[in-house]
Amino acid sequence: MQQANTQTQQLVGIPASMRYSMANVKSVSADSSLRRFSSSNGSVFSPTTNEIRIPVSGSEGFLDACRGYLYFTISNTNTGTSGEGLTLSGDALCWVDSIRLESQGVLLERLDRAALWNNLKNRWTEGISKSHELNALQGASGAYSLENDGEDIAKGASRTFCCKLPMGFLCNHHERALPQGVQFDIVIRVNPTPEQAFEWETDNKFLYEIKNPRFYCPMYRIENRIVMSEYAQVLQEAPISWTGDSVKTYIQPLASGAGTTSLQINDRSKSLKALVSAKRTTSELSTHNKSKQADTNITGITDVVYQIEGKNFPQDSIQLSTTEYARLYEECRKAMNNTYSHQGSTQVLAAGFKSGGAQGLIAVDLRHFDDDKLAHVGIDTTGGAPNNLQITTASSNAASDVTTFAVCDCTWSLMANGMISVDM
Repeated sequence: MQQANTQTQQLVGIPASMRYSMANVKSVSADSSLRRFSSSNGSVFSPTTNEIRIPVSGSEGFLDACRGYLYFTISNTNTGTSGEGLTLSGDALCWVDSIRLESQGVLLERLDRAALWNNLKNRWTEGISKSHELNALQGASGAYSLENDGEDIAKGASRTFCCKLPMGFLCNHHERALPQGVQFDIVIRVNPTPEQAFEWETDNKFLYEIKNPRFYCPMYRIENRIVMSEYAQVLQEAPISWTGDSVKTYIQPLASGAGTTSLQINDRSKSLKALVSAKRTTSELSTHNKSKQADTNITGITDVVYQIEGKNFPQDSIQLSTTEYARLYEECRKAMNNTYSHQGSTQVLAAGFKSGGAQGLIAVDLRHFDDDKLAHVGIDTTGGAPNNLQITTASSNAASDVTTFAVCDCTWSLMANGMISVDM
């Protein structure tokens, strides 16, 4: 019985209809191996040679992509006499500009400003054990409060990391294995502006390389021919689908000084679950010794509200001051936990939301309970009505860059001809 239970856990990529037909099978023999997928367009990348393409194939089995990771080396290639070190801005993915997943000409998922989103997601992880994991694998701070700075890499030195990619296609709802037959490319763009990739010890000493990027992923191969024959039959009859959280990116400038500004978002999603907006001071985005991916702030903001199809979310705007920040903190906690499944206490401290705090964030949780699906879903914004973020600022507000991430449900479907469709 224990053998059967273990093997059933490995077959999560198989449609439920097949599991009933397997009732008469005492056990299903499965082989598990860790597969390696290397970049197809080189082994050394930099801000000038900055597109990494990794083909991934599940033609031989079920890919457990939720337990997959990107493996790579960061090399500080500065060669001066001293003072040319770099520091990870958050964690080891701070050099990533964007991530795309593509299959046979179809864009499956795209995440722009991926380093910033990954940094925010990790910042709101829950539990000290997760903090230790991020420190060991991704070079993040070992402090439970998750400080902005990660590990240091001295001039001429290198460090190798294992990082999960923050993509819903890979780490889907329920962490199910991808169905056998999926084939896709992971396309990662290195930030073309090197001073934005890390915190640098010295100005104009920005030389680094990303070496030997690979994607490692467990693969399960079912050895029972009857089961796999049924699987092929099911795939011929109907596509096999899975869901996950996909994140879309919208970027707007926020002028300095006092006033009320509406930043257009205009997202179009069937199930928009959360909006998360990161405000960063424009003058610091190219400063060599600032944490570009980590230094978000809410300095100078006195009032915020999202407006979607003429309605306020939340219903009344959120006021901010040195003594009033609890409502915004609560919305951020719910919105970010919407994208992460761990249980426990968040690592973001209240100090980050007080005046001048370096971990301040703006967000709103948009989930509601659906009586038909008996599950929490987001709101439908496909009607075409405008939606925006309205921010009221005081004179202390500096000119800023506001990046809004829209978290929505996405469904991917593998068809009999090997094509993968996307519906969000």
